[in-house]
Amino acid sequence: MSFKKLYDEINKGGVKWVDFHFFDAHCTLKHLTVNADENFDDYVNVLAINEGKEFLKPQRFGMAKIPWDPDTLRAVAQVFTGKEDEHSLLDPTYILTRAVMDLNNLGYDASVSTSTTFHTFESSFISKNVFNEESANVQTSEQPQHGNSVWTDRDGQYASQPHDVFNNFRKQIAEAMAAFNYNVQRHHHADDAFGKQRITLVDLGVEEAADAFALLKYVIKNVAAF
Repeated sequence: MSFKKLYDEINKGGVKWVDFHFFDAHCTLKHLTVNADENFDDYVNVLAINEGKEFLKPQRFGMAKIPWDPDTLRAVAQVFTGKEDEHSLLDPTYILTRAVMDLNNLGYDASVSTSTTFHTFESSFISKNVFNEESANVQTSEQPQHGNSVWTDRDGQYASQPHDVFNNFRKQIAEAMAAFNYNVQRHHHADDAFGKQRITLVDLGVEEAADAFALLKYVIKNVAAF
């Protein structure tokens, strides 16, 4: 756990809030925002969740100011129970912690390369056919580049500008990830569909890679919202 690093980051100045990111049993990202003037040594009370039955503790990695909210420090946290500071068995990140501990005990270490593919679009709607079956329809600004044609795998993969409309969007994501101390190794237009993107991060330790992947999803959605 890294309360010392938390205080070090706060003492650098400019931090008014600390946004703790954690995950529920369904691997859904949750957050708790706490005033930076709080006494985090009293974490059982200050970082209490679920009606005080559990509390948060920050990890040593993934701690940085949120680039689009610079007076807020992001800190990824694990969930503990009030019983002798035991890890909550419902915290999915603890699975990785135990796996890394087992590897280390065997004299091994591991790193992971993280890559994600996603779609960008301006609008979407649900339509139904004559059989009342639903299907999702999306509209993206890349469509006019090819008129009514459909990209094949060969056409979409590594498409260049001006057909690659979202190159600057991916660059903004990469710059935001760098601000969180996670570097993007490469990014490009992915295969087939309009608006399909791929971003690959540098190799990281298992726990760091898991946090970086979750953070990447968070960054993509927030950059898109702006």
